Amino acid sequence: MKRRQFLKTAAGGAIGAVAAPYISLAQAQTKTIRVSRLPWGAINSCTTALMIKDKMIEAAAGEIGFKASVEWRDYPAAQPSVEGMRADALDIGLWGNTPVIRSVALNMPISMLLLGEGRLNFQICVRPNSPIKNLNDLKGKRVGTLLGADPHFFLSTVLGAYFGDPNPAAHNIQMVQVPSFAQAATMPEGIDAVSIITPAYLKGVADKRLVKLVDNYGKTGAAYDGPEGKGADIQLPQFKKSAFFPESFYLHRTIWMTRNKFAQQEPQSVEAFVVAHERAVKKVAAMKPEAAAALANDFWKVDPKEGAVIVQDDLLYRRSWGWLTEGDLSGLTVNSKTMVDAKILQSPIDMEIIKKNVSPVQKIAKSAYDRLKHPAAAEFTRPDQDIRGKPFWEL
Repeated sequence: MKRRQFLKTAAGGAIGAVAAPYISLAQAQTKTIRVSRLPWGAINSCTTALMIKDKMIEAAAGEIGFKASVEWRDYPAAQPSVEGMRADALDIGLWGNTPVIRSVALNMPISMLLLGEGRLNFQICVRPNSPIKNLNDLKGKRVGTLLGADPHFFLSTVLGAYFGDPNPAAHNIQMVQVPSFAQAATMPEGIDAVSIITPAYLKGVADKRLVKLVDNYGKTGAAYDGPEGKGADIQLPQFKKSAFFPESFYLHRTIWMTRNKFAQQEPQSVEAFVVAHERAVKKVAAMKPEAAAALANDFWKVDPKEGAVIVQDDLLYRRSWGWLTEGDLSGLTVNSKTMVDAKILQSPIDMEIIKKNVSPVQKIAKSAYDRLKHPAAAEFTRPDQDIRGKPFWEL
């Protein structure tokens, strides 16, 4: 081969080698990622709104080296997501404590991946001018909520701290299923009180349909009149008996889950979701609470100034990150014991069971963290903010 021919051939080969990754990405088959969220909940409504608007998962996928198409599905509660994941019809979904613990206890092939929300406030509420004035008055009454969801177990933990037994039936309290928190906030006929989350509570107050009795932070509402005093903002002494004092009666953690099969077959897709979520959390945490709340207005339907309360309360807004920590996961073991006491779960889970659950996604999460380097490593183990610990990929 002549020298001129050789140089021309070599140059063409070099150009092809450089261009190949670009051509491969441009021509690659688009990978679909099916994600369910809970936009009537708390801060996940803000973070996912940002992820959808700015196509953050798609952008992260491009950085990692593939094309993604994201299908978002909105559910008022976790159960449809649980069913979708079990049927391989969803890839990633946001679940509350209760379905997460059940899934882990049953050894379902679905792993905990990230925090979606935390420290959400819950409220036990009654009608304006209700004869129910304190927790003793709940005995013999009908309380509406989404059975098996976090507000149900918030009520159980309050009863456990206040009376020594978390089972509503032990106090002649009948739990009544209400299809959604929005409906619960209307105080349907046939129930005497409701246990709900802050977005629904604020809407119910704005509509003058309900008044707070007690919340997850151990504070009384305007409806309260009992041995400890009358009116709002009394700190109940029984709050100190909570296993999660001083954070809350009930340790709330809403968790992003992913199918193990999906994580095994499409680890880059899972990593793209994690990277996008953490960037969204960081952006939301940098906003003023009112501006962040405005992102969720289509679902919360409250004034952003009121919605700012939801944002400020949330653990992810306070942390500016959503990585799971040893402390977050250990809280699930305590909550599982409450579920056993309330006759909802047969046996509690422990940290060994939890470690087995997260093992399929630990390397994926660590890879995502290495891309972002947020927060600094020391933030994970700060003892002065909330229940933390080393990141779960180090377990």
